[in-house]
Amino acid sequence: MWEIFRCTFGIFIGMLWIIIWKQIPETWLCDYGQTVDKSHKQEKIPRGLVILVMVILFVFSFLIPCGKIDYCFLFVLKMSFVWILLQIAVTDFYYQIIPDQWVIANIIISFLQFVVNNEVKMIGSVLLSVFLLTLFLWVFAFFLSFLFKQEVLGFGDIKLFFSLGLYFGFSGVLWILTWSMIFCGVGCTILLLFKVYQKDSTCAYAPYIVTASYILLLYHPI
Repeated sequence: MWEIFRCTFGIFIGMLWIIIWKQIPETWLCDYGQTVDKSHKQEKIPRGLVILVMVILFVFSFLIPCGKIDYCFLFVLKMSFVWILLQIAVTDFYYQIIPDQWVIANIIISFLQFVVNNEVKMIGSVLLSVFLLTLFLWVFAFFLSFLFKQEVLGFGDIKLFFSLGLYFGFSGVLWILTWSMIFCGVGCTILLLFKVYQKDSTCAYAPYIVTASYILLLYHPI
């Protein structure tokens, strides 16, 4: 019964992901006060993206560590977290933007997990450590932007790291930061070699952050 639930839930949220993706407000896909170049809702979703989304969410519904039906609510929280991260990765890949709404949703899920796991007393220390880390990232990003005369790490990426820090903790977000930089370096090099990217192309960083988060999530016990 539990396996049937996991299977059905994975298919359901995969279909829900596609529906929500088509209904995302245009204002979410650009900086404040700007408009997107072409209507998002009129664009056809690539078949490859639909398959990728369905496969990722279906596979995660089985791979997420959760062996007892008593953990049903935590399982749903983790799958919701995976669902939102996938929205962020695809949005950043296509539009080079990380919607604040999805980041806030991740923060809410993180606080819910504190409550469910009876770890409310840890919120203060986790918030402080993650805030200091994101502050360092902001200063570091500002220095790199000044040095290279272009944005290296966007503010949306920093906000994403903050939400991930609340979910995974300080050591977890450091792991994600390290491996996402490695993945980004390898991925951008491959895309340049195959001429998918040009030398002056903007590289979306969120997909690599999400990839590292997914790897860690599979080994982050409920």
